[in-house]
Amino acid sequence: MKIKPRKWQKEALDLWAQEYKGILKVVTGGGKTILAILALKLFLDKNPNKQVLILVPSVSLLDQWFLELEKFLGKEVEIGIYGGGFKAKKSSQIILTTMDSAKKALILIRNTENCFLIVDECHRVGAEKRSIPIQNKWMATLGLSATPEREYDKALNEIIIPHIGPIIYEYNYLDAHKDGVISDFNLVNVYAPMDTDEELEYEA
Repeated sequence: MKIKPRKWQKEALDLWAQEYKGILKVVTGGGKTILAILALKLFLDKNPNKQVLILVPSVSLLDQWFLELEKFLGKEVEIGIYGGGFKAKKSSQIILTTMDSAKKALILIRNTENCFLIVDECHRVGAEKRSIPIQNKWMATLGLSATPEREYDKALNEIIIPHIGPIIYEYNYLDAHKDGVISDFNLVNVYAPMDTDEELEYEA
C-alpha cells in the first residue's frame, strides 16, 4: 500500500535522509509510526539486502507495529516478532522486538553495521539495562518520541544521542493542531486525594 506523506513527514524524512540518523520529536498522534515506515522503505529500497531492527517499549505496541508494517509493506519483506511469546526466524529482514527482549533479539541480526535501528519511544532506552542493545555501530538509526528529554538524569545527552543521533526535527501540539492532524482538546486538572499511607510515602 502506497503512503502519501503529510507535509511535516516529508520535511522530517528529507532531514533524516541527509545522515540516516537522528531523533524526531513528534506529538502523540502526529504520525510517528508512518514516518518510520517511510524511512524504512527508503532504506530498504536503497539497501534491499540489509536488516531492520525495531524496538518498542511494550508487548501491546508489538501488535500495533506489526499490523502497520503488514498493512503498508504487505508481503514485500519477511517481518518477525521477538517477544511476547514470539520468536522471529533468522531469515526475517525486519525484526520487531520489545526493549526488554532486544538483547536476545540481537542474535538474529547478522551484522549491526548493516542494520537500520528504529527505536519507538526512544527516551525509554536511557535506562542502564535497556540501553545496552543500542550501544552498537548501526548503518542507520531513527529515534521517535514525543518527549525525548528525560527528567532527573543525563541519559538523553550521554546515551541516547551518542547512539541514535541528535534531535533533528520537532512537530509539536500547535503544529499538529494547526495542520488538522490532531483534534481540539481541553486540559483539565483533577484533584485526587491520597490516603494516609500514600501521603506519608509522598512526604518521605
